[in-house]
Amino acid sequence: MRDKNYRMCVVVDEFGGTAGIASLSRLVEEIVGPVGDELAAVEKEYEVINEYTFQIDGSMR
Repeated sequence: MRDKNYRMCVVVDEFGGTAGIASLSRLVEEIVGPVGDELAAVEKEYEVINEYTFQIDGSMR
């Protein structure tokens, strides 16, 4: 997975049948435990001023 920069792979059992799909992040979580994405900042998309008013960032997508 790492050599080819793949994020997911198909898991094959001993008989050549498909056993499932594995992702790199899920594999790491199984080995070391829950991993948070520390690089992704949680940004507030909007702020509720009152029932009828919201403040929204102009660059919101």
